[in-house]
Amino acid sequence: MARITPEIDFELIWKKRHGTLSRDENQMFEAWLIEDQRHLDYFNKTDRFYREGSGLNGSTMDPGGAWNQVWMKIRLNERRKKRKRIATLASAAASVIILTTLFVLLPHGLRTGRDVIPAISPSIPPGTDKAMLILDDGSTIDLSLQKELSIQSGGTTITSRGTSIEYQHREETGAALLKYNMLTVPRGGEFFMTLADGTSVWLNSGTSLRYPVQFASGAREVELLGEAYFEVARDEQRPFRILSGAQVVEVIGTSFNISSYADDEQISTTLISGKVNVYLTADPAVSQILTPSHQSVFHKTSGLLTQAEVNADEYTSWKEGWFRFEDQDLSEMMKTLSRWYDVSVTFENKVAMNLKFTGNIRRYENFEKILEIIERTKEVEFEITDKQIIIK
Repeated sequence: MARITPEIDFELIWKKRHGTLSRDENQMFEAWLIEDQRHLDYFNKTDRFYREGSGLNGSTMDPGGAWNQVWMKIRLNERRKKRKRIATLASAAASVIILTTLFVLLPHGLRTGRDVIPAISPSIPPGTDKAMLILDDGSTIDLSLQKELSIQSGGTTITSRGTSIEYQHREETGAALLKYNMLTVPRGGEFFMTLADGTSVWLNSGTSLRYPVQFASGAREVELLGEAYFEVARDEQRPFRILSGAQVVEVIGTSFNISSYADDEQISTTLISGKVNVYLTADPAVSQILTPSHQSVFHKTSGLLTQAEVNADEYTSWKEGWFRFEDQDLSEMMKTLSRWYDVSVTFENKVAMNLKFTGNIRRYENFEKILEIIERTKEVEFEITDKQIIIK
């Protein structure tokens, strides 16, 4: 499988060759070039391709070269008139190389000239900062209105400016007096929060977190449904526990990601730094100690808890503005995208569900552009009606 190329807009490489970079773009490019020897090697490879030329043939072609040839063909397509909304694409055998490289290097802002969406259909934009705060008394506050919030609850000051929420604890309180809030992020949303102990949490689309307004003297416990990235404030006296379905993750101070959606067949915990203990709620003896770049997976059907070494970036890049897919089934990839863009997906082509994709996609692109990228693999076609996506 092709490896993911260090990310930079391919358009900058193109402009560098033609001497059309702006001053800011040139500074960005030069910084990228000296950051890693692989970057320089990649630029030299693309430059050599443009000087020597080549054709799309040969199964031993390297991924970077394969993309360059595809990209040149895309540039030629820009001169053709726009095609109809649904392009019938086939030829699976010819796209093996493209499948593993196409997502990685698509230039930001590049257009093929094909309209995936008809004029009558509005654009499907990416998600935005939005959440609903549910207070201890059951009242709700919409945090997506970009309005400032400042309230007092349980000895804690709660503030928000529409993109994040922060809990600042002012006085100690007993466990019996704990008040709980819940932050719910809808599909098509994301939100950042700081808990009263200083722990930072990034909540992904379709996620809810229940937590005390202020932590007591014992263990710090929260309940998660969905996906969130935690940077836990270190406290040797009060371990931090996340209850997510049938598992518990216990830490002292560390960074990790948990994906625990109700409609997923598994719960995955990916450790970035520090050390965590993952165990089953019903049987704490069944546990996994994770070290960085390792992931535990609780399989809901079998009840097994397993562990493996992984590329942690693939599971945490969402909070940095990227989707990273590595040898992932199209069905799972579309599930991830559907949460962020708040669309529903139907596979009429069942074979397409198991197609494998590898690469990076910008999280803040409009959805139609991502569909264009996938269609260029010549494996599938999409039909879009409002926010219903049918894969043929």
